[in-house]
Amino acid sequence: GMGVPGGHGWVWCWCAARSGTPATGTPAPHQPPMTPEQRFAVQLQTLHDMGFTDRTRNLAALQRTNGNVNAAIDHLLSQL
Repeated sequence: GMGVPGGHGWVWCWCAARSGTPATGTPAPHQPPMTPEQRFAVQLQTLHDMGFTDRTRNLAALQRTNGNVNAAIDHLLSQL
């Protein structure tokens, strides 16, 4: 039996083409550090969805708790 002609060759070419070029969209090595708003974007959205709409206070609470949403909520509630 001859098998599928060119089958393996096609797969090999496809793999080589994929691994040969570096993926676009990889971050540059010397990027500026993220802002707290970028770091805690998900947590800020979570707090907002829960009714904490003061972004500045939310951000301060998240920075204080290092991004811990539950601790940030406790902190925010203790300030009410």
